Amino acid sequence: MGLADAYGVLPWYDLTVEPVDVYESARASAILAYQLDPSIGEVYASLGYISLHYELDWVNAERYLKKAVEMVPGSPPAHLWYANLLALVGRFEEAVTQCEQALALDPSSNALVWGCAGHFMMAGRSDEARARHEQALATEISIPWIFESFARELGENEPKDSEKAGELLAEFATLFGYPFPDRMATVAGAFSGDREAQIDAVAVLNDLAGRTVLDRSDLLFLYGQSAPPDVFFDVLGEAVNVRYLRLPFVPLFVSAWVPGLAEDPRWEDFLSLIGDPGQVN
Repeated sequence: MGLADAYGVLPWYDLTVEPVDVYESARASAILAYQLDPSIGEVYASLGYISLHYELDWVNAERYLKKAVEMVPGSPPAHLWYANLLALVGRFEEAVTQCEQALALDPSSNALVWGCAGHFMMAGRSDEARARHEQALATEISIPWIFESFARELGENEPKDSEKAGELLAEFATLFGYPFPDRMATVAGAFSGDREAQIDAVAVLNDLAGRTVLDRSDLLFLYGQSAPPDVFFDVLGEAVNVRYLRLPFVPLFVSAWVPGLAEDPRWEDFLSLIGDPGQVN
């Protein structure tokens, strides 16, 4: 079980590892843990996480994660992963409830604080979402994605703060050793949808991906908010090929931040690949 989770979350922390490379190991470890002792609730959390983030199997993800939070209500990851699923099917207030339970159990976890910030935002609780991002930034920084997600939120939601968004993206790039972090202000400036700014932002993001351990799929949501549709769909194809762990969130991301992308004929092709999370009851 512990090994399954280690494999499962590894691509979040070691960007030289692609999800497609560890999927089989994560799945085999979770299945072995289940076979050894199916009475351990954390096993179902592991199986649910893999079903959701690696297999895009919405039905099994719900079955496993519901069982996990029932069997081990003291497991923060189980609550967070179930919150992820609930948010993906539009049950935002229920997702927040799961996040509140997770944070009550482990209020100092950077991963939990960051992971829950987006759920507060989707539930329309933007002040709480920003407070969670600020809390995550104020603690020991171990997750660069905090800077990325907070910057995107500041660039889109009222009150907007493009200047701070650019500063956060500069810090994000610095964490990966990018030699021109000030250029990231261009990306924040392109959140407005200005075509010329978007062209410049694509050049910066491509340069960031070319000079650091990041690849373009790691930057999918930044491309989504600051690049033309053709570029976004190219990067989305790359993300599909490596089983990018945030793929389940792409429909939610598009509906919230860039709904115009859903009008592109390529959008339906993508949805056919990942299935319909709306089938979960």
